[in-house]
Amino acid sequence: MLKKFKFMNSSLIIKEKESDKRLDIILAEQFCDISRSQWQKKIKAGEVLVNNKEVNASYKAKEKDNIEILNFKLSIINKVGKNKIQKDIKANLKNIKVVAECDDYAVINKPAGLVVHPDGVNQGITLVNWLVKKYPEVKEVGDDPYRPGIVHRLDKDVSGLLVIARNAAMFNCLKEQFKKRKVNKEYWALVHNKMRQEFGEIKIAIKRSKSKGMFIACSEEVEDMKEALTQYEVIKKFINFTLLKVEILTGRTHQIRVHLSSIGHPIVGDKLYVTHDIKSKKRMVDLGRLWLQSVKLGFKDLEGKKVEYEIKTDQALMDFLKDLK
Repeated sequence: MLKKFKFMNSSLIIKEKESDKRLDIILAEQFCDISRSQWQKKIKAGEVLVNNKEVNASYKAKEKDNIEILNFKLSIINKVGKNKIQKDIKANLKNIKVVAECDDYAVINKPAGLVVHPDGVNQGITLVNWLVKKYPEVKEVGDDPYRPGIVHRLDKDVSGLLVIARNAAMFNCLKEQFKKRKVNKEYWALVHNKMRQEFGEIKIAIKRSKSKGMFIACSEEVEDMKEALTQYEVIKKFINFTLLKVEILTGRTHQIRVHLSSIGHPIVGDKLYVTHDIKSKKRMVDLGRLWLQSVKLGFKDLEGKKVEYEIKTDQALMDFLKDLK
């Protein structure tokens, strides 16, 4: 599929939680496909304006600052490839299932292959398109107009449970629960290699890598690293694979993928964090997605009542297990 590029301007408004952070760090966090060093070059070249003024990469952002990115390069795909991708995405929109809904929130089962919200890489059809059509009121909910009602997300190639806030009160309620790590998030993951231990905890900080769109586990204290904690339990062992129940106590980008890969057990289907031994032994598996699904989600509603939702593992993932020994 041939790629070409188009240029456009893009902008964002600094939120309270981002205030006092360096401008280059904020941009690198917002747009995963562009590294911090690349943003520093863009800022130096005058391609990033803060409140219509040029600043340094070390500029400490303030709440409500308007960040404008000039000549923002987005990759677009030739007409044939683009039509196919749009068709696949629209099919995924039809596969979204509402698990539960009330006046305050909706819990949905996101299919793999669908991006949750627009970002520096994905400016086309996302879950947000479906969301504002299904629940128009969410347009006014949240801190970011590009992420209406969205408090957390799942990677594009991961499926499973997401809770969407339908009003400001529920958005703030959920936001606070995620901040205080009061939300229960359980995943099922199939990883390469057989686990020796039945239970485990991975407490390794994560930071953005210089590589495009990647994150790394930090073995020692470094700048910009973020605390991350993952717990896992073996469900079933196979000769070359292990099925795990995974719980995350922090919600870092790519956390489960980075953590499991760091201990020698990359997730099946993950081409980004696959380890060298899997590559060298030619044991990579192309599922067209990750063997990773959010199967259980628990939180408190506005009345303080604990609610929990659970779904069955995708049939396509379970079918893959049938041929394993």
